[in-house]
Amino acid sequence: MLLWQVPGITERRLARNDFRRLRSFAGDRYPDLEQAIADLSRPGRLTAGLNWYRANYFPAVVRRWQRCRVPTLGIWPSEDKYLAEDQMINSSRYMDAEWRYERLDGVGHWPQLEAPDQVADLALAWLQIAAASN
Repeated sequence: MLLWQVPGITERRLARNDFRRLRSFAGDRYPDLEQAIADLSRPGRLTAGLNWYRANYFPAVVRRWQRCRVPTLGIWPSEDKYLAEDQMINSSRYMDAEWRYERLDGVGHWPQLEAPDQVADLALAWLQIAAASN
């Protein structure tokens, strides 16, 4: 994420050589990577995607977060190379509402794309629990 903070330079580096670096980050797990690269090749799209990281990096590092008062379902994929499981587990320390954590074994960084049915089932079950408790 730190590498992605510099506008312009980052876009050029990720797009260079037919998005070689981005392909390396995505690995072989990203479904429909060619379509994603085609979409990111459109003017402004790669910058828009990177801006999410840019907007969230420094606040995540230096900000003291408020406690969460909204019931939350955390989903962590066991094959995620970029997010650690302890980050998900330790999120419970910031909760003042119901919290549930689900681990998806064999799924990588993009669970909603790699295992959409599993993610949808977990989300629907969570929403049913939340609706029943209100």
